[in-house]
Amino acid sequence: MVPPCQRIIGLTGGIATGKSLLAAHLSDRHGVPILDADHYARQIVDSPTIGEQLMHRYGSAVLNHDRTVNRPRLAELIFPVTGSGHGSMIWCIQGCVIAC
Repeated sequence: MVPPCQRIIGLTGGIATGKSLLAAHLSDRHGVPILDADHYARQIVDSPTIGEQLMHRYGSAVLNHDRTVNRPRLAELIFPVTGSGHGSMIWCIQGCVIAC
């Protein structure tokens, strides 16, 4: 549980809207800890077991020849589906927040 004096703030927005710039400012100038969801998403997707699960669910087109995830193809397939693929991200970020 987060202490009452601590707040969790989520930065959302489209590409090139200043999320990273604001996060860097909050971290550098004010010492605010930053959890970068993109970083954790890459760790999750880079797991070989996740790649295999994605292949079984969406087909072999989601994997490159070297068996790594074809991120652009995966994005085409999952982003139109509401809520798809976010369970692992939520679990990962919750674990990081609790550890803070």
